[in-house]
Amino acid sequence: MVILNQGLDTLTEQIAPLFSKGQWGTGTTIPDVTDTDLETAVAATLLSTTSTTSGTSVQLTHELSSTLGNGSALTEFSIKFSDDESFDRTVGGAVNKTSEIQLTTITTVNIIRG
Repeated sequence: MVILNQGLDTLTEQIAPLFSKGQWGTGTTIPDVTDTDLETAVAATLLSTTSTTSGTSVQLTHELSSTLGNGSALTEFSIKFSDDESFDRTVGGAVNKTSEIQLTTITTVNIIRG
């Protein structure tokens, strides 16, 4: 079987809307494939994402305004499906969120032949 370029492009366009939310948290443990969510989610940061597709790539943008998540040391991020199930989990250095900071997180998902 050969998966066609057109098939991959169509698949990408159809899965893009499934990645509908993003959320920040304060957890610090190393991500593992058995994780099911953020370690310590910050409820106010659960917001809709916007998506754009190009070929076999989906680019997801999550924007956290200056009024949300303040007072938290944000260290982990997750893209979520509409039912709040997590797709991924990323952990990094802390962003000490204040009203002077707006965060834009861009996540790219590539659909590739395996």
